[in-house]
Amino acid sequence: MQHVLAGRVGRRTFGLLNFSYLRIGRRNRSHGVSAGMPHEADGTRRRKALDLRTINQRVVAAQYAVRGELPTRAARLQQTLEKGGPEAAALPFKEIIYCNIGNPQALGNPPFTYHRRVMALCDCPDLAAALPEKEREKLFPADVREATERILRSAGLGGTGAYSDSQGVPIIRQDVAEFMNKRDGIHEDSEFAARVKDVFLTNGSSSAILMLMALLSGSDAALSADGTNGVSHGRETRSMRPGVLIPVPQYPIYSALCTVLGIEALHYHLVQEQNWSIQVTELTEQVRQARSRGIEARALVVISPGNPTGQLLHPANMRELMDFAYREGLLLLADEVYADNVYLDGRKFESFRRVLHSSMPEEVQESLELVSLYSASKGLVGECGRRGGYMLLSPGVTNEAREQLLKLASIMLCPNLGGQVMIDCVVRPPEPGQPSYELYQKEKLERYESLRRRAHRVVEAFKSMRGVQCNPSEGAMYAFPSITVGTKALQAAQKSNMPLDTFYCVSLLERTGICVVPGAGFGMHSNEPTSSVPNGSCRFYLRTTILPPEEKLEPVIALLRAHHEEFLQKYPPD
Repeated sequence: MQHVLAGRVGRRTFGLLNFSYLRIGRRNRSHGVSAGMPHEADGTRRRKALDLRTINQRVVAAQYAVRGELPTRAARLQQTLEKGGPEAAALPFKEIIYCNIGNPQALGNPPFTYHRRVMALCDCPDLAAALPEKEREKLFPADVREATERILRSAGLGGTGAYSDSQGVPIIRQDVAEFMNKRDGIHEDSEFAARVKDVFLTNGSSSAILMLMALLSGSDAALSADGTNGVSHGRETRSMRPGVLIPVPQYPIYSALCTVLGIEALHYHLVQEQNWSIQVTELTEQVRQARSRGIEARALVVISPGNPTGQLLHPANMRELMDFAYREGLLLLADEVYADNVYLDGRKFESFRRVLHSSMPEEVQESLELVSLYSASKGLVGECGRRGGYMLLSPGVTNEAREQLLKLASIMLCPNLGGQVMIDCVVRPPEPGQPSYELYQKEKLERYESLRRRAHRVVEAFKSMRGVQCNPSEGAMYAFPSITVGTKALQAAQKSNMPLDTFYCVSLLERTGICVVPGAGFGMHSNEPTSSVPNGSCRFYLRTTILPPEEKLEPVIALLRAHHEEFLQKYPPD
């Protein structure tokens, strides 16, 4: 990619930018819809069951920027490059670099050997028996075969080709429960220990979030302003709409599902100057304002390590949040899918569950409704395509709620078996003395140290650019810089009928092939930061992954730097 930096990036203008695609999906292009469409005898167009006027308008209104406008444009540029010819030759880059989503293996990050061997043998158990003994021991050593046989026995006849229990394969749920107890320092004999019935295996953490949000989205017996079911002392009262407290910056699945399910998204702002910390006073004010508008907060979403912000919450802050959720009667949804991505010296990941049972009063431990999320897509594993995940319910979640979650899981039949097998590989890795242990530990250390170096390098690179601030990436897979530019850039964006952050990100894509996500996709709209900006200046945010492999990272950073300088030269600060 060095040739791109040295060649075309510095010479070409921004004239290539084409923003027309940004309106796709926001209007009904009648000239495209009517062609070949059924007509009545009098020539009028027959009504369609599914068009932008008739389908669920909540779906139309939902936004998911991580796979939104910028990736759509990037995919079209990718098709142009693959097609070749003069149009491809005219582009100032030779490849698309997808930094818009935490998808490690799509950027060349390798899988774990042990995981893939177990997956292969679960799908085709006869593979090992068909090999000569020497080859069998090399490709499918004893611990791989044992893990496979154990999973398949529990899965039953049909193995990975048959439906499992709706909550998932029993032995895998047992392994998850044991893993979570060990991780969180809870003895298996404790009344607060995870049990098999508390574990729901899911198609990634996204399915778990959808199931929980579906339960929160409302009921026929709507809450009233005083907390009753719509009746107070014999008189009717005002019903309350359900709301969910969501952090800003946020991961957009939460606001998207709120829109689709008719839940009010109650945004609480993280404090950038305090390393994106969460202030209970902010939460309290959001709940108060919501109630004044007829909205009852039902849940608090907390993401740690943060996405897109990368911060790691301190246990003291976590205790404050759990006390708040307990007092307000909220479900605490602990999105901890980046638990294995912590890069701070001297600090380890601490889950809400560990802090709850090690330092909170007994009544909070017993009553707090806590759900913990985990995913095989993140961490050091990065097996996004497997769609493996789970949620663990705390003792404070009622049996009635658990039964309704099981009903939702049953409606979807079961999570995919490949994802379940991957989860088992993650929570029950090779142990010391087993044939796969040394290679597994070597790969684990290499992946962790590489991600740690990349997190530091990307943040330092952004901090060295003019007008850019970037908090440390303490965890997760992203950097979330804020960029300050002058009013000339804002005017150019307005002239193009685009938000400033999108204008910059499209420029970056069409000049370098790097696809990132505008900050507005995470709730941080242009010039809406947590601190002031100089007079005459405008601030916006973007999110990029830290996932390009190390051998490609420096060329990517060089492209980011070159584009930023070119942008500032074209639109100089005031």
